[in-house]
Amino acid sequence: MNNDFKIGLVGPCEVGKTTLLERFSGGLFKADYEPTTTETKLDKPYKIEGKSVVLGIKDASGSAENKILQDMIIHSSECIILCYSITSRDSFTQIREIYSRISLSKNGKGAVILVGTKCDLGFERQVSQQDALSLAKKLNLPLLEISTKRMKDVHMVFKMAVFEVCKFRDLQEPVSADKDKCC
Repeated sequence: MNNDFKIGLVGPCEVGKTTLLERFSGGLFKADYEPTTTETKLDKPYKIEGKSVVLGIKDASGSAENKILQDMIIHSSECIILCYSITSRDSFTQIREIYSRISLSKNGKGAVILVGTKCDLGFERQVSQQDALSLAKKLNLPLLEISTKRMKDVHMVFKMAVFEVCKFRDLQEPVSADKDKCC
């Protein structure tokens, strides 16, 4: 059984991908926005349901200039955490184009999770939960809304990523009675 999981954080600019990575790794919440200019990598040992795994997480800027780097992350990841901000309709409208790039690159080989960030800012909401659910259903993706500020479902995103990869791995490889299933 392979206990290493390759996860990519992808999405438009200013949706909180790097903050999600930083908060998951134990960092403090930073209210001031600092644009990501390079690829960020984190190898994090993690226990999930009593089992030790290593999450190899990569994040890159969502800017158009970094499309090549984003595409490299998409290609090398087993699970893509596709982020948009519930406070930005523009970020949500970009999801379809990014998902198309993921689909072309992965050709059905990998998992994708749709994540709405900044749910603590509900009073600034520009993307309704119904719109998000409709898109998730249309793309056949699991959906979570999270708050990195309040740590709401931050760990759940990565647990879900592990489970989605395990489902994918189990579908790709025949499982015999003497072989451990993923997770």
